[in-house]
Amino acid sequence: MQIMHEREEHFTYELIYTRQNIVNQDDGIVIFNEHNNQGEQIFIAYLEKNNNHGTGNRHLVQNGISD
Repeated sequence: MQIMHEREEHFTYELIYTRQNIVNQDDGIVIFNEHNNQGEQIFIAYLEKNNNHGTGNRHLVQNGISD
């Protein structure tokens, strides 16, 4: 699966791995490649749901740096 981000014409994303309910119910982990003008980068994101509206916290790791 490849997705192009609408504001970044030369960026595409490739989903590598997803898994839900890792630590808690309704959380998950996503691993994906981003292809951009710097080349290919791999991201790992941990997502957790905070309330019933679907908003939550996002933790993104890129090249060993946590965001």
